[in-house]
Amino acid sequence: MTATVSAPTSVANAPSAGRRSPPGRGGAWGRTAIQAPAFALAAVIVVALAVRLWGLGWQLPWQFHPDEGHYTWKAIDLMSQETLNPKYFRNPSLFTYALLAEYRLLGFQPPKADDQASMTDGLFRPPSGVAFVGRLTSALLGVLNVLAIGWIGWRHIGPWTGVLGAQFLALAFIHVRDSHYATNDVPSVLLLTLSIGASLSLLTKPRLSAYLLAGLFGGLATSTKYNAGLFVVPLIVAHGIVVWRAWRSGGAATQSGAMNRAPTESSAVGARFIAPTIVPLVVPLALAGLVALLAYLAGTPFTILDFAKWLADFRTQASFVDEGWEGQEKLAPGVPYVLALGAGLGWVMLGLSVVGAVVLARRRPAVVAVLAAFPVAYLLFMLRSELFFVRFALPAVPFLCLLAAVAVVGLAQLAATRGRTLGLITGGALAIAALAQPTVDTVRHNVLIGRDDTRALAAQWALANVPAGAKVAVEEYTIRDRRPRAYGGPAWHLDTDLLDVNQLRRADPTAPLRGSTRYFITSSFQQDRFAGGPDSPQRQFYEALASQGRVAARFAPGRDGQPIPFDLEDLYSPFWRLDRYERPGPTITVYELPPR
Repeated sequence: MTATVSAPTSVANAPSAGRRSPPGRGGAWGRTAIQAPAFALAAVIVVALAVRLWGLGWQLPWQFHPDEGHYTWKAIDLMSQETLNPKYFRNPSLFTYALLAEYRLLGFQPPKADDQASMTDGLFRPPSGVAFVGRLTSALLGVLNVLAIGWIGWRHIGPWTGVLGAQFLALAFIHVRDSHYATNDVPSVLLLTLSIGASLSLLTKPRLSAYLLAGLFGGLATSTKYNAGLFVVPLIVAHGIVVWRAWRSGGAATQSGAMNRAPTESSAVGARFIAPTIVPLVVPLALAGLVALLAYLAGTPFTILDFAKWLADFRTQASFVDEGWEGQEKLAPGVPYVLALGAGLGWVMLGLSVVGAVVLARRRPAVVAVLAAFPVAYLLFMLRSELFFVRFALPAVPFLCLLAAVAVVGLAQLAATRGRTLGLITGGALAIAALAQPTVDTVRHNVLIGRDDTRALAAQWALANVPAGAKVAVEEYTIRDRRPRAYGGPAWHLDTDLLDVNQLRRADPTAPLRGSTRYFITSSFQQDRFAGGPDSPQRQFYEALASQGRVAARFAPGRDGQPIPFDLEDLYSPFWRLDRYERPGPTITVYELPPR
């Protein structure tokens, strides 16, 4: 398995990025041809880093993201409980462990042991540092993902294709947005990309080390997010191609031997595979699978150590596929993914990725088979689920960016047959067209999350205007965030109780309005999702509150203070039609009831 086969000619090696020096030009031309894309790739990495660091501290010290705490504050819980068992397995634990290690290195302490936290808060001190370090980790891994897809494209297709694929991913809005979150999505996509890169390398150098790397990175990816386990599909596809090539080369070598021709290197590889037993066909995959299993267990060891709890949580997570989330719009299967990719990549880039797949299928079918194996298998697997968040489309994004780059370079080369200048103009125009939409949305998003959230404005108003001792009922997604009470968020300075309209008694849904509570703070994230039908207790409560209470203050995210209809993605940060927003957050309404 240590022998190699020579790589086929690249589809994207334009004359300006050739591998050989033209006559009369010597080695300097070749060095320049490599240096130019290398410098370009370095510039792309700087851009990728800049847009991911821009706005990374959004809303801190407030922590509004509903999922970050599953990893950030869970790591702090492990520290305070002096255990490695997260007792939460709806997501694997590798990312939580990574954050735990970083927090220990930075000297973080659990809330009960850090009495001065609220006075010494900073980007590298709790509570803000708990979120910021997690976000910084995600952002840096996102940049590495850009570099990884550039390396894959450079090595397997051509230098400028790699550079352009990296540039597309660097500014892909859906990837930039999720790189601002301390969640497991971007880290898992990086590890998945590295696994598929190792599988691709089997096409040129079918070594055992490549199998092991594909298994290692795939196992770590699965230990970061369960659905990354489909990394096995491109690995099996690559292995199948290697075996088929070896079988074909073995047959050709037999024929050439009969004609007294020397066997080739690829036929030597074939000889190893065309053994009288099936062992050589199974061993590489079996070893890759073993390494993947060990890597997964290294990141989520309580799959075995606390199997009953792991299985219960895993089943709970799997059960979500049968129903959508509260407030999710019902669409035909596949449509949410197309819309999310169209908005997150840009429609031009998404269209170019389809063209790129066709171009690569005609010129390098083996490469496109491995490259597209995961996105195709993943999307087919996910289509069975009623549940959808935009982040579900993220694992396909790096590979679509690379395929879009194949299309741009291929069309530029086609145009270059009519003149080098025309080729450059065509490639440049297509690249600009592909980057326009995601770049504009990336800038809009990063500017937007830097503005005060409506919940922060409402909290400032409440602290300044609610009389001391007045009782306040608050819904989720209002002036309470995800920080533990020990850190003294603004809501805890008021006498607040949590209001859950889904717990109202159907026989008397307006009972909370007759108590001692004087202020009610509601969120459109709750009211728009749970108001229900005309006779629902939730709607009866909201209507009674509006009629009996006085609107003391309202904070809306739209331009000129206008409310925006609820969208599921707004729970994180805005994604759809960013031009509508003045700031992030729900519409917060503060109702004051007359004193009793």
